[in-house]
Amino acid sequence: MKKTLVYTCCWLLMLLFVYAAMSKLFTLPQFTVTLGESPLIHKGAGTLAYVIPITELVVVLLLFFEPTRKAGFAASFLLLLLFTVYLEYMLVYAPALPCSCGGVIAKMSWMQHVWFNLFFTGLSATGFLLLKHK
Repeated sequence: MKKTLVYTCCWLLMLLFVYAAMSKLFTLPQFTVTLGESPLIHKGAGTLAYVIPITELVVVLLLFFEPTRKAGFAASFLLLLLFTVYLEYMLVYAPALPCSCGGVIAKMSWMQHVWFNLFFTGLSATGFLLLKHK
C-alpha cells in the first residue's frame, strides 16, 4: 500500500511537471512575454523562461529514478511552494494579469491555481515523508 501511494504521488507529479514544462517550451515566446508582464520577475523573464521548464524537467528525472526519488519529492515540494508563494503575490498585487503557465492550467483563476498547487505540494510532501520512513 505504501509503495503504491509513493508511486501514485510520483507519477502524478511527473505528469504535472512534464505537462507544465512542455506547454511552456512549446509556447516559449508567449511564455517569456507573459513573465515579462509580472511586476515581481519582469527583469529576469528571459532567463526564467528557460530556467523554469528546465528545472521542472530535472525534477521529473529526479522523481523517475528510485535512488533520486526522495530528492525529487523534496525538489518538487520546494518548487511548488515557490510557485504557490508567487501565485499568492500575484493574487494580491496583480490579479488582472494572465497566468504565465501554459495549457489547461493557464485557464484557471489565480485562486484555483493556488489550490491546485497546494494539492500537488501535498503530494510532494506525502511522497517525501513516506520515503523518509522507509
